[in-house]
Amino acid sequence: TVEDYIRFLEALRTGTILRPETVELMQMDHLSCCVNPALRSTGYGLGVRCKKEGTKNPKEFGWDGAGGAYLTVDLEQDFTLFYAQHLAYSPNGFTEPRLTHRLHDIAGRALASNTR
Repeated sequence: TVEDYIRFLEALRTGTILRPETVELMQMDHLSCCVNPALRSTGYGLGVRCKKEGTKNPKEFGWDGAGGAYLTVDLEQDFTLFYAQHLAYSPNGFTEPRLTHRLHDIAGRALASNTR
């Protein structure tokens, strides 16, 4: 369920489900030599997509679902994000990159306004 996904993401973010060493392995790109060079900023960690070293926010990791789901744990900005749609074979791709960037922007601004 949506609630289960959110609980799982929050457990990854807060370190209550896995050891910190395991979460670090999830954030590290293990396949950079084997993936499409067009994916310059994305690598693959332990079971999830991750940002490559030297890119913006290397502490963000997660996965995308075939029907359009987008799940992310952002340890640098300290939030989790779960977006879901049920739209396989969309002409816009599984998850529109502009949408995921916008969701990150909205979450970051919301967090910044809560700290004031």
